[in-house]
Amino acid sequence: MAAPPPVLTLAVEKGPREGETRRCRAGAALRVGRVASGNDLAVRDVGASQRHLTIEFLPPPASRWAVSDLGSSNGTFINGARLLPSVPAPLSHGDLIILGQSTVLAVSIAPDSDVKPGPRRSSRRAAAVAVAEEKPTPSVTRLSTRKMVAGAESLEAGKEEMEEAAVATLCGRRKKVVEPPELE
Repeated sequence: MAAPPPVLTLAVEKGPREGETRRCRAGAALRVGRVASGNDLAVRDVGASQRHLTIEFLPPPASRWAVSDLGSSNGTFINGARLLPSVPAPLSHGDLIILGQSTVLAVSIAPDSDVKPGPRRSSRRAAAVAVAEEKPTPSVTRLSTRKMVAGAESLEAGKEEMEEAAVATLCGRRKKVVEPPELE
């Protein structure tokens, strides 16, 4: 039985969308361009074309990942070498794809079994969600500090002082503290 085709991971190392990643399995094409419409990865780089390049797994006998420039205005470069439009160029693990004014995409190719399925969200958003999940939520709801302090002072004070103590409310009005019921 033949080994499953490797999975390609594309990470934005430099550019406006730095930190984002996309995974692509054999049989699916990954389109990259300036805008979101019609692309799987929108780099938002002003030097990139609307539909700049595509990455796909070539069928046998090639059986490997390849990138094709879709006739972009400023071209696509792999490790510094310019691609010819519409001619697939083979990709290897560690290659750098350069497009637009400042966008650099890092190519990572791994066997299918090594890749853990994850959300198809930007790493910035995933990081924000992870930080939000790490923050502990209070188990007890807290009263405002003003009310807690006023309540603690009134308990320490004698019964006579409790009748005279006043607590400021949020509206600025003054309210008399009611005497707690006596315990018998």
